[in-house]
Amino acid sequence: MEMVFVDEKGHKIGAVVKHGEFEKRKDQLKEGCTYIMQNFEVEANSGEYKVSKHPFQLIFMKGTTVRECNLSQIPERVYKFTSFEDILSGKAPPDVLVDVIGQFVEIKRERVRSTSKKMVNVLLKDNRGITLSVTLWDTYADQLLSFLDNNEAGLIIVILTLAKIRDTKGQYPISIQNSKYGSKLLINEDSEEINRYKSSLESLLICDSLSQGISQVPSYSQTSTGEWFFTNTQVMSLKEINKLDMETYCVTVAKIDKFLVANGWSYDACMYCTKGGDPKETPYLCPGCKKTISETVARFRLEVQVSQGSEVAKFVLWDDVCVQLLNVTAAKLMQLMIDKEELDPMVVPVTIDSILGRTLAFNIKVQPKYKRSSVTKVSEDAVIMESIINKLAVDEVAITINSDNGKSVLNEDDYFDSLCMSATADYDPDSLGNQTPAKRLSSEEQFDDQHNQHLTTCQLSTTKMRKNIKTE
Repeated sequence: MEMVFVDEKGHKIGAVVKHGEFEKRKDQLKEGCTYIMQNFEVEANSGEYKVSKHPFQLIFMKGTTVRECNLSQIPERVYKFTSFEDILSGKAPPDVLVDVIGQFVEIKRERVRSTSKKMVNVLLKDNRGITLSVTLWDTYADQLLSFLDNNEAGLIIVILTLAKIRDTKGQYPISIQNSKYGSKLLINEDSEEINRYKSSLESLLICDSLSQGISQVPSYSQTSTGEWFFTNTQVMSLKEINKLDMETYCVTVAKIDKFLVANGWSYDACMYCTKGGDPKETPYLCPGCKKTISETVARFRLEVQVSQGSEVAKFVLWDDVCVQLLNVTAAKLMQLMIDKEELDPMVVPVTIDSILGRTLAFNIKVQPKYKRSSVTKVSEDAVIMESIINKLAVDEVAITINSDNGKSVLNEDDYFDSLCMSATADYDPDSLGNQTPAKRLSSEEQFDDQHNQHLTTCQLSTTKMRKNIKTE
């Protein structure tokens, strides 16, 4: 039997009751109670997974004395939260169990092997916009699903304690999962930590920008080291990327040349996560966040052509990336279009043109099957871009970092005076065999992505058919 002790200063240490002492101690020690204990054996903290960073752990012996008493100075709960950045960058030791706190975004995968064997993979986001994949097993999966089934939609804050860090495996990046018995899962509990975290998110208006899409967009901070950007990736040029024949995570630097708007620039999605949805089918149960959705919201899905010297490639920019670059949500732009009675999904608001010509560092998931790559992160940090460029072969790429890269600012007064299809936008000949309008995505476009695995069921963010634009 393993446990964690905490003292009045909040310091933690692991303790072990070995087999010979188990029967004597199993009813003597209760979670949440305070004790005065003496006569432990002290051993090096050298297990496969450690409950704390303390160099030693306590071992119960035959002579160990335990006396329960009320010690109010010892806190009932102590959390030592590990940042998502430290987990993803590898700074957090993988052999030490971690506590994390974050905002529930969506369910990415769900699997049921039997009535007692379940797995749910969810996405959490911290208050800096960094996302982390979390796998919950069995009773922990049941706890989350039960909460989602029995509670109204809204901001959901999750604490998971004593979680294991799982290293990257194949196409799957670093993630965490619950310990089999020791973890605690707290969901929207009325605790100081969760209430404080909610307040921090509400002050950034993250809740409003995600659920309603029409509020101020939160800023995304970046560390000067840029370690978070390179986690579990390799630096590759577009030439190397275009030769890949299997899904790969990598980083590169490229310039955005033009839009490929065969499928528009946005799609209808759940109000609380990024799963696609059909507004004609509301209300419906979202497969991502398990909430009943009364209406959908527009989110970005923008295909672009990027270049690196003479080499070009197709990237897909999803909602979180576009919001970061444009500093405005798709729902805000869509509402402005509706207000101006412009309902054509093929009309690209000129605000989006600010993306064109920008040289960015891209963290991407290469998907050769679909002849394009899905962008998971972007950065305009000069240190990050120079670091990538320095690792690229000199004869393969020549890139200039523009000093005037910048975010657009939405000006509603003159925004629609020049609302039109971007002059540099184009149809993607590999996406469509002809120019026949179609509301739904073609089968070639319905590819898997870590941001939206259910985009195949959604429509463009309007009910009007697309224009047939003459190109030269």
